Amino acid sequence: MSRYRKIDPRIWNDAKFNSLTDDAKLAFFMLLTHPGMTALGAMRATVPGLAAEMKWTPEAFGEAFGEACSKGMAEHDESACLIALPNFLRYNPPESPNVVKAWVGAIDLLPECRLKTIVLQRAGAFAGGMSEAFGKAFAEAFPKAMANQEQEKEQEQEKSLSSSLRSELPAAGVAGSGAAQAVDLGQKRAEKAKQLEQRLAQVTDEAVAAYNSALAKPTGLLVAVHPTIGREKRQQQVKRCITLARQIAKDRYGSDHIPAEFWADYFAECARDPFRNGTGPYKPPHEGWRPDFEFLTRSDEMLKVFDRASSDEAAEVG
Repeated sequence: MSRYRKIDPRIWNDAKFNSLTDDAKLAFFMLLTHPGMTALGAMRATVPGLAAEMKWTPEAFGEAFGEACSKGMAEHDESACLIALPNFLRYNPPESPNVVKAWVGAIDLLPECRLKTIVLQRAGAFAGGMSEAFGKAFAEAFPKAMANQEQEKEQEQEKSLSSSLRSELPAAGVAGSGAAQAVDLGQKRAEKAKQLEQRLAQVTDEAVAAYNSALAKPTGLLVAVHPTIGREKRQQQVKRCITLARQIAKDRYGSDHIPAEFWADYFAECARDPFRNGTGPYKPPHEGWRPDFEFLTRSDEMLKVFDRASSDEAAEVG
């Protein structure tokens, strides 16, 4: 861990930083100066754990942290418990090539995931941009074998994220042999990738429509989601929770895919909860915080709602 951090006073002139709420600014400074933050600008951490350190509720810290993420000032892989600050090295560059070589120790402290690969790629690009000596030091510390490992992890991550969607598509065989078979296989893969994107878009549209109907103004108290603006961001959010959503759909409806009914029932369940429907009350100093689409489609929130609904149903039966 690096003992000292540099904070550029010009941060107070930065439009993104100034657009944050006071809680989000404090959460960002907490991450920037956290004892666990490595010299690469990334660390192993969880939102509930950081909230406990701040003596905040997980919901309050999650909202503040989410603001920083939405502005591109922080990154988070919830499943791997990894948090990163994209601009960390810009203000905390390595003092010498030997420091770059010491990054090996820092990278070993980070959990394996796609975000870790991005952190390492970003560090390599930064070191290479400083000077030949720094670039050489990085190449010696992280040899070419890392490139193959990086590619394998990327493929594994994509396979994991897309498996739930892929299972909903019809299977396609490949006939023929040789070059013709290779071309046919490539075409089928491209077509399947297109189908996956279309299916993700459909699931996202169904989720947004159900959220707006059950919780958003004017019928509800929460901010409505625009159907087209920010669409890519919403699709990525839905993609992160889609594996859990499919598991719940399998349990609740006996379905191998996620029906529109799933989202209608899920957000209707959220609407019955004062904390999740915007009624509150929300304790100081977070009186102004309210849930939103991003918060309610987090995997941990979805699991809490499902567990509570299951418990309530079991109590009724009993």
